[in-house]
Amino acid sequence: MPRKMKDFIASLPAKRQQRIKERSEELLQEHMALQELRKAMAFTQEQIAQELGMDQGNLSKLERRTDLML
Repeated sequence: MPRKMKDFIASLPAKRQQRIKERSEELLQEHMALQELRKAMAFTQEQIAQELGMDQGNLSKLERRTDLML
Protein backbone atom coordinates (compact mmCIF):
# COMPACT_ATOMS: atom_id res chain seq x y z
CA MET A 1 0.00 0.00 0.00
CA PRO A 2 1.47 3.41 -0.97
CA ARG A 3 2.50 5.76 1.80
CA LYS A 4 2.59 9.52 1.73
CA MET A 5 6.09 10.98 1.78
CA LYS A 6 5.18 13.03 4.85
CA ASP A 7 4.24 9.86 6.75
CA PHE A 8 7.36 8.04 5.60
CA ILE A 9 9.65 10.87 6.72
CA ALA A 10 7.84 11.07 10.08
CA SER A 11 8.67 7.40 10.66
CA LEU A 12 12.42 8.02 10.29
CA PRO A 13 14.78 8.76 13.18
CA ALA A 14 14.89 12.43 14.23
CA LYS A 15 18.50 12.86 13.04
CA ARG A 16 17.60 11.59 9.56
CA GLN A 17 14.52 13.85 9.47
CA GLN A 18 16.75 16.84 10.24
CA ARG A 19 19.18 15.94 7.45
CA ILE A 20 16.27 15.63 5.01
CA LYS A 21 14.92 19.01 6.09
CA GLU A 22 18.32 20.67 5.69
CA ARG A 23 18.87 19.15 2.24
CA SER A 24 15.36 20.15 1.17
CA GLU A 25 16.11 23.74 2.12
CA GLU A 26 19.38 23.62 0.16
CA LEU A 27 17.57 22.34 -2.91
CA LEU A 28 14.90 25.02 -2.61
CA GLN A 29 17.58 27.71 -2.45
CA GLU A 30 19.27 26.25 -5.52
CA HIS A 31 15.96 26.17 -7.38
CA MET A 32 15.22 29.75 -6.46
CA ALA A 33 18.71 30.81 -7.46
CA LEU A 34 18.32 29.27 -10.91
CA GLN A 35 15.01 31.03 -11.49
CA GLU A 36 16.50 34.32 -10.33
CA LEU A 37 19.55 33.75 -12.54
CA ARG A 38 17.32 33.31 -15.59
CA LYS A 39 15.60 36.58 -14.80
CA ALA A 40 18.86 38.40 -14.05
CA MET A 41 20.27 37.30 -17.40
CA ALA A 42 17.13 38.66 -19.07
CA PHE A 43 16.17 35.32 -20.57
CA THR A 44 12.54 34.50 -21.05
CA GLN A 45 11.08 31.14 -20.15
CA GLU A 46 10.45 30.64 -23.84
CA GLN A 47 14.13 31.13 -24.69
CA ILE A 48 15.31 28.74 -21.99
CA ALA A 49 12.66 26.17 -22.89
CA GLN A 50 13.71 26.27 -26.53
CA GLU A 51 17.36 25.69 -25.57
CA LEU A 52 16.32 22.76 -23.38
CA GLY A 53 14.05 21.34 -26.04
CA MET A 54 10.93 21.62 -23.96
CA ASP A 55 7.66 23.50 -23.91
CA GLN A 56 7.55 26.91 -22.19
CA GLY A 57 4.56 25.82 -20.13
CA ASN A 58 6.51 22.88 -18.76
CA LEU A 59 9.42 25.14 -17.83
CA SER A 60 7.01 27.42 -16.01
CA LYS A 61 5.65 24.45 -14.07
CA LEU A 62 9.17 23.40 -13.13
CA GLU A 63 9.96 26.87 -11.83
CA ARG A 64 6.81 26.90 -9.70
CA ARG A 65 7.22 23.40 -8.28
CA THR A 66 7.48 23.17 -4.53
CA ASP A 67 7.66 19.41 -4.22
CA LEU A 68 11.02 17.77 -4.39
CA MET A 69 12.16 14.29 -5.21
CA LEU A 70 14.57 13.32 -2.46
